[in-house]
Amino acid sequence: MRWATGVPIALMTIVGVDGVRGRVSGAFDDLDSDADYFNRIVVLVAGHIGEKHHLGESKGLKGSDRRKVDDCAACLADNANARSLIVRAAEIEAEHLLRKHEQAFRSLIDALLARSVLSGGQVTEIIERETPV
Repeated sequence: MRWATGVPIALMTIVGVDGVRGRVSGAFDDLDSDADYFNRIVVLVAGHIGEKHHLGESKGLKGSDRRKVDDCAACLADNANARSLIVRAAEIEAEHLLRKHEQAFRSLIDALLARSVLSGGQVTEIIERETPV
């Protein structure tokens, strides 16, 4: 999802102890536009949507991810109802991007299961190879 929204990827890892957990690192630059805040929400909710869709389970948006989503939404709207709509719009966008890049996502999973760790360059290479032109 970071790639699809233009956010850098430094490293991607996956571990299989007590279930499968993944982690993607790469700093978000300073968020200074509405699009930056919205894309940050899309990236945060996409992980949970992907877990539910592809692994059949998800603990939902909780903890630090929930706080980050709430903070970003608060930067976009003062009203709680508007913030809820923003988060729902981000969920819809994340679902769309996950479907659009389904093959790349599956190829990343296969590569991560085989190696456990991928550099940002390796991730980008797999995504670009699997993304239709």
